[in-house]
Order: sequence, then structure tokens, then C-alpha cells
Amino acid sequence: KALHQAFSDIPEDQWAPIPYFLKGAALAEIAYTPFATKKDPLPVRLIVRRVPPTPGSQLALYTDYSYHAFITIAHNLVRWVARIGLEETLVMTKTMRRRYFSMPGRITTSARKDMLHLPTNWPWATRFSAALAALRAILLPLRI
Repeated sequence: KALHQAFSDIPEDQWAPIPYFLKGAALAEIAYTPFATKKDPLPVRLIVRRVPPTPGSQLALYTDYSYHAFITIAHNLVRWVARIGLEETLVMTKTMRRRYFSMPGRITTSARKDMLHLPTNWPWATRFSAALAALRAILLPLRI
């Protein structure tokens, strides 16, 4: 209920229209504190997308929009790694976590150089190495 209340409290002028196949789709950004009743809660940046209902969708009575929200930090990193490193457009976060983020591996240092040792028969070793090389090849802008 608190999350739905946070969505409805967003002022209309904070919604930015987005090009979408449904007219009326928009994005907004809010600060939200999940688990606010727990000890030491931390606010997060929450991106909220709203879309008008499509024909045949089942929404609650008197509902004008369907809302989709996500916390941006980890979500954006997963999307960029999938898009730039793996050259994949649609890959689930769960798949990324299972294949790449929770992999068993070891980092060692020899001659002041870090080495990543991947499992011998790990099925995604080649793709992971290629993605790592692609991400490392991105040139960072120089600060002047």
C-alpha cells in the first residue's frame, strides 16, 4: 500500500512522457525507502513507469494506469553489461546472476598483475572473457 501511495503522490508535472506504443506512457523518479519499518532503512532511487491500461488488461476498478517500478543501481548495471559486454538485448537478471555474477572463480596476483582464473569446464567462460574484454575496451572520458 505504501508503494502505491508513493506512486499516486507523484505530482503530474514530474511525469516525463516516453515514446511508447501506448499514448500516455510516462516516467518519474522518486526517493523511496523500502522496509521503512526496519532498523536503519536507506532510501533508494526508484524509477516508475506508468502506462494506460491496454484493451483486455485486468486492473482494479477506477485505476487509470498500470505502474512498473525498479531500483536503478543494480538494474542498470545488469542491463549495460548484457547490452555492451554480451551484446544481448533481452536477458533476465536471474540468468545473468546464475551464469556470470555468482560464478566460482579466483583472482590472483603475480608480478603486480591481477589474473582471473575461471573454472576449467565452465560453459560460459568464452562469453565471459569476451564480455570482460569488451567492457575493458570502453574508453573513459578524460577529466580536464
